[in-house]
Amino acid sequence: MTSEILDTVQAVDRTLLLTFGVSIFFFLLITALLVLFVVRYRAARHPQAADIRGNNLLEAAWIVLPTLVVLAMFLSGWQSYLALQRAPGNAMEVRVAARKWSWSFTYPNGRTSGVLYVEQNRPVRLAIGSEDVLHSFFAPAFRIKRDAVPGMTTYAWFRPSVIGEFDVLCTEYCGSGHSAMVSRIVVLGEEEFRRFYEKGEVEGSDRGLELFTRHGCVGCHPLGGVSGVGPDLATVFGKTIEVESAAGRRKVTADEDYLRRSILQPGAEVVVGYAAIMPAYEGRMDESELGELVDFVKNLQKKESEQ
Repeated sequence: MTSEILDTVQAVDRTLLLTFGVSIFFFLLITALLVLFVVRYRAARHPQAADIRGNNLLEAAWIVLPTLVVLAMFLSGWQSYLALQRAPGNAMEVRVAARKWSWSFTYPNGRTSGVLYVEQNRPVRLAIGSEDVLHSFFAPAFRIKRDAVPGMTTYAWFRPSVIGEFDVLCTEYCGSGHSAMVSRIVVLGEEEFRRFYEKGEVEGSDRGLELFTRHGCVGCHPLGGVSGVGPDLATVFGKTIEVESAAGRRKVTADEDYLRRSILQPGAEVVVGYAAIMPAYEGRMDESELGELVDFVKNLQKKESEQ
């Protein structure tokens, strides 16, 4: 099997299984010989140790056989390395942007998503970059892990063979919201992927949640009724909260207008007890996305009350 036809899962698993198999074989062999020698050549049966001189055949075998085994593992590892570096020519390239604390995926037609939607059996080449600090893109189901480095682009690829959803994690500590820097790879059939690629429609997807994830909100505002770097959003809508502004401390109602202001210019009114670290989204989000995101936050309270 050549490196050109190996996908990332085959490449990594083959080398891992070979190395693991060799390790288990020699572990069992050495343990069995150890037990055999302890029993058969114990002092009670052989009080006087035999005078063993060099055995050229045994010494040659002990040099040649391990060398061949190590070379076989090296060859498998080298082919796997090449397979991980060389994406097929028909791979679709997706730009991956890492930021505190979210992932953003941009397709060749300019469509952007917070979840990586891909077509079954079509290779995908990832061009990975960072907008702030060092991150690391890790998709364990596809055996790929690549650093996202500020100022440069790194690359990885994979071939999704099974329809389903798979985790994406950040494995480089990147700040207080590191643990919430997660996303998904969603593998779709040909027709469903074409509908997403051309129209942005995915059956069963939550547009508000997708925007919440894509713009990095989940990194500071984890869902589930808990506070993170930022305030808990599950029950904020309609409540009276205390904020710090240029005019001093005052109380405001978290209505729809407040949510819009908090997204576009979060530094103008900061909830007391939290740092003013949220970036402004004015000019970075169009009106339709803003409205959908506000509706998503409004509906969080409804979902919380139903549980």
